[in-house]
Amino acid sequence: MGPLIERYEAGDAEAAVHGFLALEGDHNWREAIDQAVPGGITQAVKDAATFFETEVPGVPEWTFGPEQAAAITCPVLSVLGSNSSPLFVEGRQLLHAWFPACQDTDIVGATHLLPMEAPGPVAAAIAAFL
Repeated sequence: MGPLIERYEAGDAEAAVHGFLALEGDHNWREAIDQAVPGGITQAVKDAATFFETEVPGVPEWTFGPEQAAAITCPVLSVLGSNSSPLFVEGRQLLHAWFPACQDTDIVGATHLLPMEAPGPVAAAIAAFL
């Protein structure tokens, strides 16, 4: 994230947003977003300040750990794109540590942008879980 934050702070919100989306998706990230959310990339650039000035700096302040997880008693579903970055695979491992009965669903060929890349399979997985 460091180089993307630097781009944003240098005044190039478009490059920062595009870099982030490319990091989360794959080489087809533009097509996936344009198809699922027409104008979404342009809007993301317009909303870059919210992401880079509020959400990103807030992440280290977020506290959620084993104590908070223990308060959750409902079933848990982990939906992961099979082409997601290792960070999200590690996240799934943490979910299983906190929620041993966590159910997994993998969306083949999708990245972290899976709701836009494969909305049908994502919806079907959630519907089946519910």
